[in-house]
Amino acid sequence: MMVLKSIGAVLIILTGTFCGLKLSRKLTLRKNKLKGFYLYFQEISDRIKTGEELISIYESKTAKNLIKREGFKVSLWEEGLNMEDKKLLTEFFSFLGMGDTNSQVSRCQIYREFVNKRLEEAEKEVREKSKLYTSLGVSFGLLLLSVVFD
Repeated sequence: MMVLKSIGAVLIILTGTFCGLKLSRKLTLRKNKLKGFYLYFQEISDRIKTGEELISIYESKTAKNLIKREGFKVSLWEEGLNMEDKKLLTEFFSFLGMGDTNSQVSRCQIYREFVNKRLEEAEKEVREKSKLYTSLGVSFGLLLLSVVFD
């Protein structure tokens, strides 16, 4: 009976820790995804300046982890992004390819600044909350353990 209680205690603590780590990972994933878009927007701008076709821009190595493409229609790999991120990025891609070279380059730079602001927020969130979520997960597991085995 004592062995089962010990196994149960370990599972409770691990479950709490896993939940905390999962929340922490979600923050890091968002930060990494936004950093990818930040870099990709510069790549798009540079490639538009050289007169490259939009289709080939969508097929770059950088793009494969960020967007899915069907013809000229682009959708996001949404994992890790919040609703505001998705809205901003979808808006950018919905207007990409419309206008002359200068307006496209300008649009890329403007949206790159928007993404950079969101990236800075995400980095701050990771610094402030990542360890907190992990600690809270462990603490929750220990608290639940004390309640269950009291």
